[in-house]
Amino acid sequence: MKWYQSVAVKCAAFAFVATHVPLLMLLAVVTLAPHWLTPWGVVWIALAATLIATAVLLAALWRLFRPLRDAADGLLGFMTRGETLRMSAGSQDEISRLVGTLVRSLAHLQRSRTPYLIESARQGLEQAMRDEKKSADGLLVLVEIDQWDSMEQQGAIRTMAELQVVLERRVQDCIGPQDMALPWGRGRMLVQMQAPASSALQRLDRLREPLRISVSPRRYSLSAVMETSTEHATGRAAALQRLEQRLFALRYAGLETSVI
Repeated sequence: MKWYQSVAVKCAAFAFVATHVPLLMLLAVVTLAPHWLTPWGVVWIALAATLIATAVLLAALWRLFRPLRDAADGLLGFMTRGETLRMSAGSQDEISRLVGTLVRSLAHLQRSRTPYLIESARQGLEQAMRDEKKSADGLLVLVEIDQWDSMEQQGAIRTMAELQVVLERRVQDCIGPQDMALPWGRGRMLVQMQAPASSALQRLDRLREPLRISVSPRRYSLSAVMETSTEHATGRAAALQRLEQRLFALRYAGLETSVI
């Protein structure tokens, strides 16, 4: 990166121009139109120059931080609607480099993680269907503990272990004999239900009841998202992706104890 591409240099240039515009304007008036130099004339000239400098500074800063806005909108669209993340070339300052590195890192992690998740989904669902001899048609439901992130930050391993067991027990209580469930990561369960959406919502209503464990007096809650699944592998993969997107949108909105 060249020194003149740095955010520090750009901000210094913006500040220099913004602070000297009123002075330059007054010098121009003294040189070119001295008859304007009345007391009120000086006040209005300085005020107009200050407003112009402020507008120029705001426009420059708005353009300078555009990569951050594009990255935030792009990541939100990718996580909630599955839209392709596109970043403009932009400049090569620290902000653009940070955003570019972040986007490439997330893409790399997604590429390295996706084959494992797809293979795990395929093996888990196919094994369950072989064991139970069930069809893959129906509803896919992703259930997650709302407070799991905070427990991970606290390092409450015993609490998380007991909650995982309670979560599996609660999910098993909500599903029928024709349904199947399997663990789907930390604090999550994936459920395949052979029921209409209205009936599934009634059966999953028990998920709204708080979870209680012996190692903590705190009450924990669950949220779940549903998506229609088909018997085709591509349809199941698309349904799993939509489940992740809907769950992220729910978390982004700050909702808890929700079944949607």
